[in-house]
This record gives sequence, C-alpha cells and structure tokens, in this order.
Amino acid sequence: MGSSRNYRVVGRFGRRTPIALAVAGLCSGQAAWAQGASSAQGSDADASVAEVIVTATGRRQAAQEVPYNLTVVSGDDIAAAGVTDTASLARQVPGLSYTDLGARSNGISNGIILRGLSGTSAGINNASPAAGDQTVSTYINGTPLFSNLRITDVKRVEVLRGPQGTLYGAGAVGGTIRYIFNRPDLTQRSGDIQATLSQTNDSDGFNNSVDGIYNLPLTSSLGLRISAGYSRDAGVIDAKHLMTYGADGSPELADSSDYFGSDAVYHQRHDVDTDSLWYVRPSLLWQISDSVDALLMYQHQDARAGDFTGIAYNDNPDGDRYSTRYRTSPQKTVDDLYSLEVNADLGFATLTSNSSFTYSDLDSQTDYTNYGLANESFYANYPRISDYNDILYDTKRLTQEFRLASNEGGAWDWVAGAYYSYYEQKSSIPGFIPGWAEFTNTPGHPDAVAATGDADATWAQYYQTIYPDGTFNDDQTFVLSKDNKNSNAALFGELTYHLTDAWQVTGGARVFWVTNNRRSIQGIPYAGSAGDFDAHDKSSDQDQIFKLNTSYKLASRDMLYFTWSQGYRQGGDNALPMVGPFAADPALVEYKPDYATNWEVGAKGRLFNRINYSAALYRIYWKDMQVQFPAPGSGIPTLANGGKARSQGVELQLDGPITSWLAATLGYAYTDARLTEDFTVRSGFNGNDGDHQPGVPENNLTAALTAIQALGASDITYRIDAMYRSGVNTALNSAARNYAKLGGFTTLNASATWHVGQFRVGAYVHNLTDTNGATAVDISNETSPTSRPGSLKFIQRPRTIGLMTGYSF
Repeated sequence: MGSSRNYRVVGRFGRRTPIALAVAGLCSGQAAWAQGASSAQGSDADASVAEVIVTATGRRQAAQEVPYNLTVVSGDDIAAAGVTDTASLARQVPGLSYTDLGARSNGISNGIILRGLSGTSAGINNASPAAGDQTVSTYINGTPLFSNLRITDVKRVEVLRGPQGTLYGAGAVGGTIRYIFNRPDLTQRSGDIQATLSQTNDSDGFNNSVDGIYNLPLTSSLGLRISAGYSRDAGVIDAKHLMTYGADGSPELADSSDYFGSDAVYHQRHDVDTDSLWYVRPSLLWQISDSVDALLMYQHQDARAGDFTGIAYNDNPDGDRYSTRYRTSPQKTVDDLYSLEVNADLGFATLTSNSSFTYSDLDSQTDYTNYGLANESFYANYPRISDYNDILYDTKRLTQEFRLASNEGGAWDWVAGAYYSYYEQKSSIPGFIPGWAEFTNTPGHPDAVAATGDADATWAQYYQTIYPDGTFNDDQTFVLSKDNKNSNAALFGELTYHLTDAWQVTGGARVFWVTNNRRSIQGIPYAGSAGDFDAHDKSSDQDQIFKLNTSYKLASRDMLYFTWSQGYRQGGDNALPMVGPFAADPALVEYKPDYATNWEVGAKGRLFNRINYSAALYRIYWKDMQVQFPAPGSGIPTLANGGKARSQGVELQLDGPITSWLAATLGYAYTDARLTEDFTVRSGFNGNDGDHQPGVPENNLTAALTAIQALGASDITYRIDAMYRSGVNTALNSAARNYAKLGGFTTLNASATWHVGQFRVGAYVHNLTDTNGATAVDISNETSPTSRPGSLKFIQRPRTIGLMTGYSF
C-alpha cells in the first residue's frame, strides 16, 4: 500500500501525521466542512495531541486542566462528522441522550438529557415549548438560549456534565452545553463555500444545502465575518389517511345522501415532512485596544417543516414510514439573536460583559384528532371530526452578565459576577373542528331530535339547553391564551486556592432571586361563560446553591478530582382555573423548585503524550423532581413535583492518534437513573420506587476512526463513526398515557473527502444500516392507544447518501 509517508491523520489531534495504513471506506459523517479558509498542511513528523483551550470555567484553560468531566468537540471534528444540529451532535458525545423529534419539533423543546436527569415523558413537548426549564442549559457563545440552530462555522462545543449551577444558573441541573462560534480574523481575508446533494431512503425527492463563510478585515482593528446558508430535506413520511376538504373548508362526504352519518373522503400524500431552513450570522469584532475588544453578533434563522417525522405507532410492526393522522401539522419557527460581548484586560483580572436579546416566533398547526375521537359524544358524534390547534408562541429574553475573572498567577484564582435576565412569553392556542358550525346548526341532528322531540332540532339548540349562552357561530371550539413573565437576578463566584503546584481546592456559590407572573385565559364558545376562565398567579423565590471541588495532579498530564455540586430549577405557578367545568386541583396551582446534588470522582490525563483519557464515577440525588403533564379537563401544560430520584453512572472517553497511522475516539456511558420513592400527583399520574427515568438509555457508546491518504499534491480523508444507545421507556411507568418501550439501536455513518488544493469533493452515507432509531412517541392524547389512528413514533432520518463539493480561499 506504499510507504508510511503516503498517509496522514488529521482532526482535533493537531498537525497531520504520517501513517502506514489507510482506513479506506471506513468513515462517518458528512464530508468535511472547512472551518475558515484552508486546511493546514503542517509537519509530517509528530503524532502528539494539540492542546484544546476552553472557557468553561470563566477563563481560558486547557481542557485537560479543567478538574471535572468535560467533553470538547472541535470545529474540525464537527465538520468531519457532518454535525449540523443537536441531534447529530448527540451521536458524537457519549452520555448525551437526545430525544430526536425531527426537524419539525427539535427547535421547540430542549430534548437534551445528561446524567439521566429526566422526569417528563419523552415526546410530550412535540407541539409546543416545555412548561418550565429543562435539565440541561444551552449557551450560544455567552447567551443562554435553546434553539436548534444550524451548527456551522463553529470553533468548538463544550459539554459540561453534572450540575453547573454556580456559574451557569437555573436549569443546569444535568449539565450545560456551550456552542462557541468562530470570531472574525483581523489578519487575513478568507472564505469557504460548500454545497451538498443527497437522497434519503423512502423519499421521492432530493436534499440539498449550501453554506458559506466570508471573513473580511475592514481595518487592522475591525473585522467582519458572515456565515449564511440554506438547506432543504425532502420528506420521508407518507400520509395514508388525510381527510379531504372542500372549497369551504368542510370535510367532503363519502356518502352525500347521509349527512349525519357519512364518513369523510380521504387521500394520500407522499413526503409530507419536507423541511427547509435558511440562516445568516454576521459578526463584527472591534479590537479597541491591546486590552479591550468587543464582539457584536446577530443570528437570524427561519426553519419550516410540513409535518412530524413520525411513523404510525399502531398496527405497524415492520416500522414502515407512514402516518395515519387525518391532517398534516406544518410549522414555522423564526429565531433572532442579538449579542454584544466586551472583554477588558485590567491587568489583575479580565472583565467580561455579555449582553443579549433573543426573540423567537413559533407558528404551527397540530393535528389533535385523537382528542376529538376520544370525546365524540361531547362533539355531537360528528362522524367527520378532524380536530386541530393553531399554536402561536412569541418569546423574548433579555440577559446581562458581568463576570470578573482573575488572571493566571499566584496562589489564588477567582471568578465573580452578576447576572440578570427577563423573559416574556405570550401564546395563543385556538382549536378548530372543520365543518363544526355547519354540522351543529343543520336541522335534524338525530341526537337532538331524540332529546327534544323536534324533527328539525339542531345540536346547537339542544346544547343550549345545557349551556344557554353557548355559541356555534364558527368552527372554533377552544382557545387558550397565556402570558408568562419571569425575572432572574443572581450573584455568583468561585474561589480557588492552590495549596501546592499539584493540589487545588475550589469553592463556589450562587445566590439568586426569581419572580414569576403567569396568566392563563381559556374560552370554549359552545359552553358559553361556563367554559371561560381567567387565572392569574404570581410567585417569587430566593435561594442559593454551592459547589466544592478539589483536584490533585499525579504528573504533568494526569489528574484525580472530586466534585460536590448543586443544581437548581426554579419553581412557580401554573395559572390553572379554580372555578368552572375545568377547575383544577388546588394542589396543582404551584410547584416547588427542584434540586440536584452531585457527588463525583474522576481521573483525566494523557497516555503516551497522544491519547487523552477521562473517567468519572458519579451519583446524583434529585429532590422534588419536576414533571410535566396536561391538566385534567383544560389540558394546560402543568408542572408538579414528583418526589425523589437518584442517578448514578460511569463515563469513559479516549481520543487521539492511537499510532502514527490511526486516530480514534471512543466513549462509553452507563447510567442508572430511577425514582427512589413513590409519588402521586393526580389520578392516573404517579411514580413508583424503582421506575426508570424516561428517555434515559442505560448504555451509550460512541466511536470514530479518521485517516488521510496523501496522493501527491492532494489527499483523501476517510472517517467512520458509530453510536449505540440501549432501549428506553418514554414515561415513568405503564400507567402513564405516553408510555412505550423503545428498543435500542446503532447508527453508522461513513464518508470520504478528496482535497485538491483549495477544492474538495466527497461522498457520504448517514445512517448506513437504515435504522428507524425511535427515541420518543406521541400517544398522550389517547384513552386507548391501540384503537386510535394518530399515534406517532418519532424516528431519526433514514439512510441518506450524498455528494459534497467545496472551495476555500
């Protein structure tokens, strides 16, 4: 196969190195998406690992020097693996579980789970955002924000495991993920453009994407960088049972001679879940002086999808890719992020200010026919019922953080800061049944005739004997409006004392003040005033959490550490109706904060000056675990406290050039997460001691191999990666309405990319074995899941084979 000089390894491992054997044909992910202008050729002499610098602790530090379990995925690795979103990132990080709801829903709710901290049914938040904070916080640079942003032009992603509350605040009970984008380069003009074309199994269309980067120094102290792109993925789900509507929006009758008994006409449509996305992210860097810089960034993203990427849950033993819902559920999500980061080196410390404003607009339509079918008698026994909700969310968040971090040197290191955020979310969810007004106002309804003895009686007239002021003027049957406001202020700090060059002790604390103001307004036109309510609740909280960490260096590259840390999610109120037909249990009005206490020991370092390793053993006690469910009657997403849980496990990771010819990453996580006491929140929703946490696989394994073959003035990059996760329960136990047992699965990816000067071409395969890889279900609207047509099992994207071409300058 030629001499050892014919092959070289690249990636997070620093310079390209000579290798003796190509790993031809064994590669994963999409072809490499160059980070910036060029691919450095480097020396062929050295296989050692380059240091990876992170800012997870508030100051620049080598990743291997951070005394807790931290995974860093570099921009090069993200590019080589074809990572473009959170779902594909999760396949590269051991122990990072992700509830993949597809392009239509992944931007709605944070489905990330770290260290088994999950209390809510996987898949329940597929149509609207979660009712409260999730267990893993996410940051875009210094801005706390969850959005399924397209991941391009990224410098690195930092995955911090375990409670991170002292530095990252409420919501970081399971961990924190930080997406760090590339800053403008003030030294040279550069750019990159890449296009892909691919085809996915079970799809009639083609996928395509174009991404571009342009870096322009405007002056010696001012630089502009723009990232922008567009992608379109053809759908893979065929809708087999869509209801057909006439020009007036009412269902067409299968038998026009039987108005009150006829079913509707149905049709089929292919590839209903087609999605598209476009984004632009300009950033401007101003080097004000040698010690002060300012980074202004704006991100706009517009994402659209035609329907859920979910297959029929019932009567589908082979997992064929079709759905039986009566309507499609299209969605549009628009995200805008404005941020300003200012850094000032004061000599003794560095002052950082992070200011941000985020705006998110969600406009969707979701099929809820199962709810109507389960309540047919309530809905006049309408034989052509197809219930849907328009779901409209408008979310704004303003954040400001000041952080002062001591510069290196001396026996003491410290970080101190202040944080403030204001969050406001307005939503409107009207519900409709097409043809409802006409059906209920047509004379001769059989049930109305039987009840009144009038041959010309309408259902509306009959129902008005129960609710005199009820109206049946249009097809709207329901509306829920919510207005949620939240403010969060905090003071935080960490103090480190170096007892010796090898031994350090760190203590941390965060004190916070939280206020919530929630209002819910509901109306049911056919029930008149009896169906109306206006609930308004306020709450506040003040608390503190702490952290203790110590580490000891056994050698220059090896470390043992211990961490005790706390995490916190704020409590609040649900603004539920207290009067009327949907009056809630008073015990559900408020919910308490929940707390996680983490005990962890670990080791990390480097073997043979080339293989990074890390190992951690942890146990987390979770108190007053928050769980979400729909409130009885009103269906309002509701939070309550579900008692105690415990999560314990082991995390292992190796990465680096194994020899001078082969580079690899291997990670494994074992998680045992379950309740430790019984609890009952309401009838039909309870937990039992020993129940496994929903959506948490017990075993998770990731692996990757990377190599480069030199061909004269060009080279070919080969890569393969794999991810295995064991089966999960989607809810705490079989008594829950959204409970299913999902099997484990393995996902394989492969790619090869040929670099010729500034050009590159490549081929890739994602999901090589074409596995469905289900991680969640939606059967929560059903009283009898085996008898309704609308249940879904959410799947990953099927086998996708594609070509890529790119040019950098």
